[in-house]
Amino acid sequence: MTAPPPIAIYGGPAGVAANEQDLAMAHTVMTTVRAHLDRAITLLNNVLTSVDGLYYAAQYHRMTFPEDPTTRSLLTDQVMATYPSILEDVTTQRHHLTECAHDTDGLAHAVFVASLEYTRAHRLSLGFTQSTTVHILVEPPEAHWYSLAAIPAGAATSLAFGVPHRADQAVTLRSRLNTTPLLDAPVVTHAGDVARLASDIDAASTVLVTQEYLTANGDTVTVVFIPGTQAGMDQFYDPTEPRNHASNVMLMGTNPHAPARVLFTEALASVTEPGDRVILAGHSQGGILAHQALHDEALRSRIEVRGVVTYGAPVGGFRGDDDVPTIHYENVDDVVPLLDASLPPDGVNRVTVRGHTPELDGSAHSMPGYAQIADAALTSGDPSHAGVHGAIFAPLAGATLLRSTAVTWKSNEDKSPGTQVRSK
Repeated sequence: MTAPPPIAIYGGPAGVAANEQDLAMAHTVMTTVRAHLDRAITLLNNVLTSVDGLYYAAQYHRMTFPEDPTTRSLLTDQVMATYPSILEDVTTQRHHLTECAHDTDGLAHAVFVASLEYTRAHRLSLGFTQSTTVHILVEPPEAHWYSLAAIPAGAATSLAFGVPHRADQAVTLRSRLNTTPLLDAPVVTHAGDVARLASDIDAASTVLVTQEYLTANGDTVTVVFIPGTQAGMDQFYDPTEPRNHASNVMLMGTNPHAPARVLFTEALASVTEPGDRVILAGHSQGGILAHQALHDEALRSRIEVRGVVTYGAPVGGFRGDDDVPTIHYENVDDVVPLLDASLPPDGVNRVTVRGHTPELDGSAHSMPGYAQIADAALTSGDPSHAGVHGAIFAPLAGATLLRSTAVTWKSNEDKSPGTQVRSK
């Protein structure tokens, strides 16, 4: 039996709780340090007062008894010169300690403000049980160079490619979509199932896979999976081949008219109704689309997003939504999640799972590897992953699969209109 891949998990309620406790401890330590600094400053002030008093007393004694042999032998010019030197040294040390005290005050205030932010985050924590577990993430340093220019390149290319795709000139791809039932699709109950479902589809021609479930309480929830990049570099500049690398760079620049976004929006509209509850899951480019959908006002006003799951997607630089639980699965050997030059931020409902699949043959960017990482996270018992994962997938436990649908599209080689067959 293959051993589960090693994983690191951070973010979520347990990570936030651990950070909050660390901040509280740091604030306590800084308060203690400030008390010690105040005591040291007080002692130095006492030393200054004493040395200053001794100096003036010695001067007075030398003036009063200038011919006294004992006075002349004890209070020589050399001895008298040490008093100002001592005063200068003690004054300098007091100045340094005072600066340290002020710096400590500033740090303590910053830590206190950060503590307030984490306390606010806990009020949004979806009722999860808090944990003291600290999750440590070790980032492989050799991977950083891949991501240095990704965001500037994304913004620049977004401007360059976005000019022909203003709202009044947007490319429409709806006529090339075709919606058909997906037969013998497996039931999905957790993130690993979604990855295995994705492994079995023809990603080259599939835009979306949707599965509609009837939950135990009578609600309907639709799982939507979005595959990743498919077109090759030869179609880099073709806006009518939307799932290419040009779209990737435009998406990194958050261009709302990126061809891949147009395709995703039109495909999703063809298989959902207003008010539908959906779980959005995506691989690579599909993960970008799923996560950026959190800030698509038109989409959010039409459907209710119950959760977002990404696999191998560079989404760390994109802000999340405090009201939507989100999980990011990343393979440490996969360069794609690094392309936005940042890791997903710590959040009470945003969890990142990073794994390593050395025993798996094939690309580190492949979905079978991500299925293993998702399974390992689920069996780890980690409270952050369990809480956020449960918020997304718990309604599917015991649910009945009503229908599965594949939305496919025709490439430039065949632009004949696809038959619009609604699955509902």
